[in-house]
Amino acid sequence: MFCVEPDPPAPSETGKAAPAEVPIEKALASADVKRGEATAKICQTCHNLTKGAGPKIGPDLWDVVGRPKGSVAGFAYSETMKSKGGEWTVGDLNTFLTNPRGFVPGTKMTFAGLPREDQRADVIAFLNTLSEHPKPLPTAASGPGEPAKSAAAPQNPPPPPANATPAAPPANAAPAAPPADHKPE
Repeated sequence: MFCVEPDPPAPSETGKAAPAEVPIEKALASADVKRGEATAKICQTCHNLTKGAGPKIGPDLWDVVGRPKGSVAGFAYSETMKSKGGEWTVGDLNTFLTNPRGFVPGTKMTFAGLPREDQRADVIAFLNTLSEHPKPLPTAASGPGEPAKSAAAPQNPPPPPANATPAAPPANAAPAAPPADHKPE
């Protein structure tokens, strides 16, 4: 995925990535695509971000969210990446971007990772825009077993009950305009 970072940290003794500080769903609630785009500029050293550009040193990142891992044609993935299986979920991208070598021991990617949760959320939100059909990003309201709810989709409030009375206007509100068919006397 991302590359070119000096002195990558060694994987933990267990070979697993360090746990994230807060759930990624919570961080995505305040993610900023523009900040993610700025952070992801370093990715362009090794990755193409545009549709059809193909791999460079690393696979292209167009449509990466939801894409099967190790599936870009023409890129020679490490055996561990090829055997990882599954799709690039938001959770997997978050873990990978935290510590690529911890998530995929033996990966060819030399990037050390993004230590800050907010940076990873910003980058994931940006990567999600690199698609003709961006995926709905999970929100803090959707749990691990629930389908993702789109943070960008507006939520329509339920209609008021049929027997509800309208709220009184504020005390300083201007009087209501007369009906259009009203004729002054």
